[in-house]
Amino acid sequence: MRDGQDILKALGRGSAGPAGAGSADGDGPAGAARTAIAAARELAVRPSELVEVLASLKGLGDFVLIDIDAVDRPEGFDVAYRLLDRGGEGPAGIFTVKARADRSDPRLPSVMSIWKAADVMEREVWDLMGVVFEGRTGLKRILCKDDFEGHPLRKDYILVRTPRFPVREELRPAEGAEGGQR
Repeated sequence: MRDGQDILKALGRGSAGPAGAGSADGDGPAGAARTAIAAARELAVRPSELVEVLASLKGLGDFVLIDIDAVDRPEGFDVAYRLLDRGGEGPAGIFTVKARADRSDPRLPSVMSIWKAADVMEREVWDLMGVVFEGRTGLKRILCKDDFEGHPLRKDYILVRTPRFPVREELRPAEGAEGGQR
């Protein structure tokens, strides 16, 4: 997995200075970025670099956001942005950009300013995992009911099982009884 600074430097951004001339097919910053991307297929970025890296990739003209998902890890939430790389002159493929959100206060910048399609995807990640996307409005539930409490795919979510149908009293296990199904 490569670091986000590699792509920013290849594009002539970040600490490397302003972007220079060049085409995505060969020379210049865009060609160097395309070479770096082709070598990695996966990129890890700091949350502060996320929007700039994704905007730079979209600027190459061949990347489309197709999914945002999250994984709950002990270190924090790994949020993955899956991009369809339409390949320019090479084959199409999936390119992943990952950013880690802090466990105690999971926040990442929204990418709706880059792709409007991120609206539904960010709402889904917030609804199920609790990652807040800053800089956007209308972050509301999309899969769970509006009055649902918590985020059900988090590892710290406590699942309380309630019966879907009423259980007749004579079928309930007696207090302190052993056995039964779990």
